[in-house]
Amino acid sequence: MTRLTAGLLAVLALQDPKKPPPADDTVLLKPRKIFEADGVFGPGVMLADGRTFVCGYSFDAAEPSDLLVADLPGGRGKRCGPKEAWASLTAAGDRLAAITAKFKALTMKPDGTDAKPWGDLPPTTIAAAFAPDGVRVAVLAYEGKYSLRTLEAENPPTTVTEAVDESSAPLWSPDGKRIAFLKAKAGRAELWMAASAAGAVAANLSEGLEAASSPVWSSDGKMIAFVAGGKSIAVADMDSGKGRVLVTCEAAVGPPAWAPAGDAVLFREPRGEKPPGLALAGVDGKTVRRFRLEPSPASTYGFTPDGSQVVYRLGRADVVMYFWVVDVPK
Repeated sequence: MTRLTAGLLAVLALQDPKKPPPADDTVLLKPRKIFEADGVFGPGVMLADGRTFVCGYSFDAAEPSDLLVADLPGGRGKRCGPKEAWASLTAAGDRLAAITAKFKALTMKPDGTDAKPWGDLPPTTIAAAFAPDGVRVAVLAYEGKYSLRTLEAENPPTTVTEAVDESSAPLWSPDGKRIAFLKAKAGRAELWMAASAAGAVAANLSEGLEAASSPVWSSDGKMIAFVAGGKSIAVADMDSGKGRVLVTCEAAVGPPAWAPAGDAVLFREPRGEKPPGLALAGVDGKTVRRFRLEPSPASTYGFTPDGSQVVYRLGRADVVMYFWVVDVPK
């Protein structure tokens, strides 16, 4: 989830990314709260406009959810859409593509209207994700062994690759030509990637690195950022097919989020006994800019489309949701 509007980041001497930050390397900045809502919140997605956040929303965790469409800068939200137990939401062009907890797929307008069933996914489905085009769905299925498939409505499935080890939910590249996924091997997750065409040969992008988690594609599809070993931020380059560590911290880091230009990765950085801050690691692996915010960011944050601001989410998914925004200095 994971962008938006008004006050962050200032900085400081560039630090060695392999060393923890000194105590005085950051400036305290005060972001602005732009949205607040009470309730029980499900999966969400930020739309391409960088100001609209859509998520599952209800007042009772045992009940199906509406959709909450939040205009973050305006501080307004409205409930709409069909009631479902939402498993995932994907921005697909001018529509929203959704998969329910019972693996029913549908598309709709971003305001939840004009819902159209896409179809039911196979009963052997373990995890699924819509492609950016809102037409294809990648499905991880288990029928005695794991396989990654792509489906189009009313067409037979295309098997992309066979996976002999347990794998995770698929992750489409922005152009829909590749699919990344986490694959468990000897109890350790590895980052793999395959072309979305039939019979593709999957490649291990995290070979030689510690366990991979939280992968996310850059907007141009040339790299994937991910967490390695829980304490490092790493990137895998599509041209070389290899992964490398950008920065290592002394404790667990938050999931990565790409800067729109694709030249840096934002992540939540631990600060010992102090609240965590945000850090921006250059993909060259040489520079890290570090920031301190109050309140401290949680696990959901990202840039606005123009890269001028960072938006982050706080709160408990079963109680309340807040969004804060802060400016990114040039």
